[in-house]
Amino acid sequence: MVTKSIFIPIDFEEEHKVYYTDCGDCHKTYPPYMLPARSWRRIIKDLDNHFGEEITEANISKEARISILNYLTSNSSEYSTNKIAFRFINSLEKDEAPKAITKTDYWREIHKNIDPKKFKSKKVKSRAYCWSCHEGFEQGIFKNEKISIPK
Repeated sequence: MVTKSIFIPIDFEEEHKVYYTDCGDCHKTYPPYMLPARSWRRIIKDLDNHFGEEITEANISKEARISILNYLTSNSSEYSTNKIAFRFINSLEKDEAPKAITKTDYWREIHKNIDPKKFKSKKVKSRAYCWSCHEGFEQGIFKNEKISIPK
């Protein structure tokens, strides 16, 4: 299968405005290809406990949830031609559906040599804050030359 470059910027707002605005109001939008469709279905299904937050229909309407889910699943790792998508999906067991990118074997493997204290620093805050170290995250770019771990 032919793969896309991992260095082509994606305009998530242009690709799917509802995902960009409704999800992006609370956090950065993650590239859909970083998780399989089964994970995205699990995440959207469990919005009543979205990483400790309750997302109600007042926050994201039922129609918007359906639209977002369709976007995420149709661009998930098993349907993407992005090289990173292959790495993520190939690191999972057949039916594994992690609720977080940081729970994938691929994520753990590529971050294993980073001092765990870095993820709790004031500049990084959390393992989920990819944009703290990955310049280009907001465009779906993960170029090694654009990684800068804050001191």
